[in-house]
Amino acid sequence: MSQYGMGNRSIKSTTDTDNKKNEDDEEDVLEMNCVSKEEISDEQRTLWQNVKKYCKVTYVTLGLTSAILLYGYDNVVVGTISAMPDFQKDFGIFYNWSWILPSTWLALWNIASPIGAMIGSLIGGYLQDRIGRRLTLGTSSFLSAWYVGFPAGTLLGQLAGAGVVYGALGREKGYVVAFGSQWPLSFVPVLVAFLIPESPAWLARLNPLGVNTKAVVDKLLLDINHEEGSDTATFWDCFNKRNIRRTGIVMWAQSLTAIFGLQLLAKVPYFLQLVDMRPGISIIFLILGIILGLIANIISIWVMARVGRRPLVITTLLIAAALWLSMGIANCTNIVPAVTWWTAASMMLTILTTGLGTQGIGWFVSALASTVAGLALPYVFNPDAGGLRGKTGFTYAASCLVGAGVSWYIIPEMNGMCVGEIDGMFGEGVAAGVFGRWRAGHSPIRQTQAS
Repeated sequence: MSQYGMGNRSIKSTTDTDNKKNEDDEEDVLEMNCVSKEEISDEQRTLWQNVKKYCKVTYVTLGLTSAILLYGYDNVVVGTISAMPDFQKDFGIFYNWSWILPSTWLALWNIASPIGAMIGSLIGGYLQDRIGRRLTLGTSSFLSAWYVGFPAGTLLGQLAGAGVVYGALGREKGYVVAFGSQWPLSFVPVLVAFLIPESPAWLARLNPLGVNTKAVVDKLLLDINHEEGSDTATFWDCFNKRNIRRTGIVMWAQSLTAIFGLQLLAKVPYFLQLVDMRPGISIIFLILGIILGLIANIISIWVMARVGRRPLVITTLLIAAALWLSMGIANCTNIVPAVTWWTAASMMLTILTTGLGTQGIGWFVSALASTVAGLALPYVFNPDAGGLRGKTGFTYAASCLVGAGVSWYIIPEMNGMCVGEIDGMFGEGVAAGVFGRWRAGHSPIRQTQAS
């Protein structure tokens, strides 16, 4: 009996070992396919349900947007200052019975911030991998607050910046007040850097076997291991034969803001003054455009989850092309109030449309595209150069059509895919237009699960 009992225990032990091995194998299969029980349930939840479940993550994400607000605030203050009459008188020239900024100086003014962003994107990407996200955010924000104090003495931030400029319109040297308003806002990201936790992804790379990785979900660890399995990556690796296609997609996507005309939309007040709109009303249109952009971005969260990024980008670019074209046609006639108001309305509709779908190396390319567009634009629409004024709409109508065509050809739909799946499709050379169908019908991952 004792032998029989020992035999039973031995059989039971062997069975338990086999069961444990099977469970481990099942877990490995789930990991190999980037699918876990937690992942599946998260994907099945609505956006609001996930927000309630991961409320701490939501708070951290909202806190991090303070840095984006500062970026947007700076963009609008710098871009809108050129529309202030006092600024035009102090730094501009008297041309055809009105004050304007010379094209050369306006171009240099436009590219100052993008050039800084180009340098910062490369340095920031390097520092984030070396010292962590929190310390990089805190240090860079402190330096921003430090340097922005000298002149004093990315959409809510933009709205606040536009309000400050509008309030300073009637003041002598009011543009100095607008510059000075950037200083206190620069300290907000410094405070946020002390309150938020460090990035789990960075902690996992730093100490993959430590207790800190308990904060990281299985999918994140799997993605990190997958990325690091390809040896240490450098900037140059992005341009080798294996990665050049996806690098090109990222670079193109980051250039879309220049394609649909964000640099011109950011200068709505100055541009509308060139088509005979009063300064005060032109800045009101800037504020309206920012509000419409905020609404569009909120709507895009829902729309993008339903239809995907690829069709949204292409559709919005085509609509933007039609709006720019209508503005160009309207300005082929004499500038009358109807033309002025339609120019403003078409630009507002363009902001609303493109806000739905088109907003390291990626930041660098985005800043580079902004630099090129900011440098060229004044020579296109300014009266002392190209003098196109409202006919600039033809230029952006063409660029949006080209942008829609290129986007259709190169941008794949990767909504809901993990790193392993995306790598598999790029490895197979799947065309951008069939990414979704390939994943649904021919993906080796799905076939493995089915078998």
